[in-house]
Amino acid sequence: MAHAKLNLSRMYDWIERNRNLDVVQPTDADIMQLFGFDSPESARTLLAELADAGRITIKGYGESRTIALGRIKSELTPAPRPMPSAKRADPVVDAGIAKIAAIVARGGNAGTARAVQAAAVLKSAQLKQTPSTPRPTKAVTTRPVPVPPIKEPVKMPAKPARTPAPAATPIPPFSPPAAVFALDTLFDMIRERFDERPDQSAELAAAIERAEATERRAKQVEERAKSAEAKLAQMKALFA
Repeated sequence: MAHAKLNLSRMYDWIERNRNLDVVQPTDADIMQLFGFDSPESARTLLAELADAGRITIKGYGESRTIALGRIKSELTPAPRPMPSAKRADPVVDAGIAKIAAIVARGGNAGTARAVQAAAVLKSAQLKQTPSTPRPTKAVTTRPVPVPPIKEPVKMPAKPARTPAPAATPIPPFSPPAAVFALDTLFDMIRERFDERPDQSAELAAAIERAEATERRAKQVEERAKSAEAKLAQMKALFA
């Protein structure tokens, strides 16, 4: 998170004052107590913002952390280049150098002596290169391997003959059941079921009459309530 400019300025003044007084720089706990932070991460981000701005330089972590004013660039000193202590003579390289010098000296009489010297060096280098003789290889001695005596094979008991499993009884193929009743017979059964139903017309008519009587009574009660409200309104008007 970004801190306020006022907190950044107070933190920088604190670090500068401790630097001038040669006092130990504040820890994360001291910064949390002064600014009222909840976690040490807020204190570290406050210092990090000052370091990003180039106002301070932070080195190390924890108790060994040091804070300096300004931005300090770390300079790396180059390591010295290792040099060989002794020069090893290489006849092949010397012969090549001599050959090049001989080619350069072909242009005039002044290089004749150099050409002769280079030829002598090349000749000496060629004589030094003797073919390397291969080292004699030691004959591989073979040690006799003791052969264990052959034991007589152990006769395994003969396995009993397996009895064949009884054959499973064949499953007859599935055939859908034939229609038990014809279509006309089914219709006749449906008609008989409808004819066997009890006659409930009388009960239905009685229920309808009861419902109508109840509705008439409800209308009468509603009319009586309206007349009572009218009378009550007249009484209120008289007393008013």
